[in-house]
Amino acid sequence: MLRLLPFDIGGLIIKSRHSETRSLALSLIEKNLNEFPVKKIYPEISDSKLHGGLDFSETLSLGKPVYRKSLFDDNPKILKLMMGERFEPRVAAIFAQKMDIKPNFLLLVVDEGIEEEEIPDCLKERISFFIDLNSMPFKKIKNFKIKKYSISNAKSLLNQIEMPENFYSDLFKITSTTGINSIRPVLFAVKVASALSALRGVKVVEEKDLIESIGLTLAHKIKNFPPPIEDNQEQNQKNNETNDNREENKKKSTDIPLELLLDAVKVNLPSNILEKIIHGKSNNKSLVNKSGSGQNKISFQRGRPLASNNGIPNGRNKIDVIGTLKSAAPWQLIRKKTLSNSDKFKIEFRTSDIQIKKFKDSKNRVIIFTVDASGSLAVGRLAEAKGAIELLLANAYSSRDLVALISFRGDNAETLLTPTRSLSKTKRVLGSLPGGGGTPLASGLMSALKLSIDYSQKGFSPVSIILTDGKANIDLDGEKGRIKALEDSSQVSKLFVSNKLKTMVIDTSQRISQTAKDLAKNLGGEYVLLPRANAHQLSNMILNKLN
Repeated sequence: MLRLLPFDIGGLIIKSRHSETRSLALSLIEKNLNEFPVKKIYPEISDSKLHGGLDFSETLSLGKPVYRKSLFDDNPKILKLMMGERFEPRVAAIFAQKMDIKPNFLLLVVDEGIEEEEIPDCLKERISFFIDLNSMPFKKIKNFKIKKYSISNAKSLLNQIEMPENFYSDLFKITSTTGINSIRPVLFAVKVASALSALRGVKVVEEKDLIESIGLTLAHKIKNFPPPIEDNQEQNQKNNETNDNREENKKKSTDIPLELLLDAVKVNLPSNILEKIIHGKSNNKSLVNKSGSGQNKISFQRGRPLASNNGIPNGRNKIDVIGTLKSAAPWQLIRKKTLSNSDKFKIEFRTSDIQIKKFKDSKNRVIIFTVDASGSLAVGRLAEAKGAIELLLANAYSSRDLVALISFRGDNAETLLTPTRSLSKTKRVLGSLPGGGGTPLASGLMSALKLSIDYSQKGFSPVSIILTDGKANIDLDGEKGRIKALEDSSQVSKLFVSNKLKTMVIDTSQRISQTAKDLAKNLGGEYVLLPRANAHQLSNMILNKLN
């Protein structure tokens, strides 16, 4: 596939720690893609290497400006990204941007991550293939042989391949039921199915081509499986079919059953992903931050100064001039003796002298309170919630947190307070917070989700605290109906998990509510029963959970 469609399907992710198995697998792949040169890329690659520009090291050594070409300027190539899980999102986004514009490179991404270390999502979405070598024995790779297809014949046939229309609906059916919310995997599946047909020398994509393509391109991207249909439900569906429906079903008899497509996915699904899906494990990190208000991070731009490190300027950091001079000073006599006609006033620098400034910085946290102000929330409980929010605001001001307030009641949700540190403004909004009406839980969650994603992209650490009993009765369209309302809130909840957003559900019922517990589970967050206490005890409890 990579030889036939080198620049159309992104490339391959190889999940493996360093081992003989991985070394042999990589050499096999590179050997069979020998028409392209291979370039190794490491996470600390500088901007000058990515975009081209002044080569700082060579300029210092030669004493004159030396410029290098951009990594993406040369002929077609294979870029092998080592330790792909350690690439900064900003650097990964540059590769993603180049892949969206007609690329001239194929990515081989080596993922050595453990536990929660993952390749940036923007790269995973744009790469079609994935293999996990961690559990694969060395003998299997050693005895592996790649079939020698006639690539030139397949390439000439590729533009003539046709795909039945019902196969497109099958692909959308499988992606919509397994939580894949991007169009790119579908495009990859179509291209790979067509390529499989071309390799077999046929001009029409067949069922076996589509199923194999789904296993190769979609299996590792799924997030959930649809609930199985029980036998009595199937029987009821069959009994309810009218003659018109039967005629319509005959016309659609060429459709591939969803169960068969799901089996193709499960067969090719990595065991660790399958286990997470079956047991409902999420990749969400705990709400607890050891740093207090926000996540600690090493910054090269701002924050509390740390000891400088040896390094190379790359456009994302700053030179420590004093530190660099101190590093170079002890070597000046030795260096000038080795140079002829050297200027005694000139300071001789080497790359090893350069010191880079380093700072300890922390992300500001945004606490988004999403409050159920509907009739199902007792007036007394709403008063406790208001008092707790006001007390938390005072704490947030001292810890430099931002606080936002979203209220949902009636048939929609309203952002009453965008992220702020203003105590007076928040008190006015809380004082006028009304209660009563329906419970549009899904709308409230959607508003919190949008705000969280927005501020996450701005470099904040958003935490959504949802105060509700979970008894939704208004759907996203503003229509009444408990079943549809709960379904909508469940679907929106799963988006918090896929975007790795932190949440806490505070159950405002008089006793434990199963709907609120289910909501917390879907959100991948923590469930807390609102204690029978005053606002002070409630705010202290939330602070203990956050800090």
